[in-house]
Amino acid sequence: MYLHNNIPTYNKNYNNLILKYDWDFFITLTYDTNRKSETIRNHIENIYNKNYWIEYLIWVKEYTKSQLPHLHIIIKTKNKKQSYKTLQKIFRKFGHSHIQYIDDRNTYGEYIFKDLHKNNFDWDMYGLQKTIEDEKKLLKEKYHKLILNPINYSKNHISV
Repeated sequence: MYLHNNIPTYNKNYNNLILKYDWDFFITLTYDTNRKSETIRNHIENIYNKNYWIEYLIWVKEYTKSQLPHLHIIIKTKNKKQSYKTLQKIFRKFGHSHIQYIDDRNTYGEYIFKDLHKNNFDWDMYGLQKTIEDEKKLLKEKYHKLILNPINYSKNHISV
């Protein structure tokens, strides 16, 4: 399918979006039971809204081979040192989690968005400026146009 030829371009665009910001943590979370997308969205939104010290975050959902929801989350906090243990406590409630400090942010965007071509792919962001929300909508629109009409789009038309 033509879409697969453009996945690296999309991943690069999302990576460029992520590179515009500083990040403190990369978190993986595998839920211990299957959860609806709406439930996962509510969990992440509540985590962001209830913790004033989280400045912004992006999360991406994919599935494990056993079909459990698996999230990649990148977070910027107001106090990196104090946030680590609190994040461990928060994410431990939902399943198996791993938290690491981000030292080289250059590869996270491409990695966390690697499955964006799959049907059950879901993601969102909280706390970033309105211009990023507009950019996110643009990226989604380009992606959906590519899926609905893949022949009319080439790599040259997909850069952001």
